[in-house]
Amino acid sequence: MKLYNELAWVWNALTPIDAYKEEAERLQSIAVEVSGRSITSVLELGCGGGYLASHLSPSIEVVLVDNSSVMLAESIKRNPNHKHILGDMISVDCQQKFDLIIVHDAIMYVPNRVDMLRLLQNICRHMHTETVVCILPDVLKDNFSERVLQAVGQDEDRCVVLSEWHWDPDLSDDSISVEFSLLIREDGIVSTTHESHIMTVLSV
Repeated sequence: MKLYNELAWVWNALTPIDAYKEEAERLQSIAVEVSGRSITSVLELGCGGGYLASHLSPSIEVVLVDNSSVMLAESIKRNPNHKHILGDMISVDCQQKFDLIIVHDAIMYVPNRVDMLRLLQNICRHMHTETVVCILPDVLKDNFSERVLQAVGQDEDRCVVLSEWHWDPDLSDDSISVEFSLLIREDGIVSTTHESHIMTVLSV
């Protein structure tokens, strides 16, 4: 997928610096409240460009995993003091336990229920008895409705307009289609790109 490889820069252009600040603070607060103890280590599976992780407390040990080397490189720029691992979140072995494990919208790229179970089993591998797990899909089957989102951003001398059309081709299955359309202006020339991403939506 170009959006997570040669077009990975697009997400940096479209993501405001403080976009995930409030969410990162809330997740840390939830973890402390649920576990009743301070949080000293965090694992984020499917970290993308590391936007959420960049707002975690600097005193916390953070390990970030993604299967795109280009997205991971974006995260390394943003989070040079965090450990980064190139790998599949379904099978990666970080060889340690964590106080907080986060799987953000990357959960929607797990292709089926069998792999979803494998992911949960792998999460368990990285848990101790007081670990808090936060899984944050964009949407669930119960509350999904067709929608269109749009964002505009700039990266150095490049401008980008991103449109996302979320729709469900088959109401009987566990997936939706997200159509990503981009207009990119660079050196006075406008180009277009379109990708269809199949994402998993499950019920509560």
